[in-house]
Amino acid sequence: MRNMRFALNLGCAVAVTLAATSAYAQNAVSATQPTYFVKPVQTSITPGSTLVVNVYLANATDVGAVQVQVAGTDQQNNKLAITDISVDKNLPTFIFGFDQIVEAIDMNGKRLALVKYNGGATAPAAKPRYVGTFSLAIPANAVGPVSVGVAEGQETMLLASSGAEMTYTVGSPVTVEVITDRVRTIKRGRSTR
Repeated sequence: MRNMRFALNLGCAVAVTLAATSAYAQNAVSATQPTYFVKPVQTSITPGSTLVVNVYLANATDVGAVQVQVAGTDQQNNKLAITDISVDKNLPTFIFGFDQIVEAIDMNGKRLALVKYNGGATAPAAKPRYVGTFSLAIPANAVGPVSVGVAEGQETMLLASSGAEMTYTVGSPVTVEVITDRVRTIKRGRSTR
């Protein structure tokens, strides 16, 4: 986080070092706070496939840097493995548009960080802004729904263009149904009279 702020304050980020701790931050929940949330690309998923979710930010002004982590669990509370993290900078809703940024993807820590060189971006409440995409592996033996959301704590943060840490909240996790294509066989017996 210190390196992230340093790069942001210089306005010229050469390297971004992601926060290494995993302590959970205490967040005051308010309807007027910036909010991270996920939107799944699929409404249902099959066992053994990949679930893709996009992360969005809403109700934020003067955003200079974002760092986000996504977490998911299956019906048995097993953690879903993150298999890929990416950013589609060509989406019209991308938080930093076509501004110069530094992007850091930490597959070991399962985090994404973006730092804007100059100034801050806005993510209106009515028009949330895209931050990044996370892919999660659905176990081959998965049954029932899976739950996916933005993880709270130092793996997820929000900084103003000045480098000051901003208070944020996260939306509720989303649930995606796991659909199995099992064929049921019904044995019909003969009734005798």
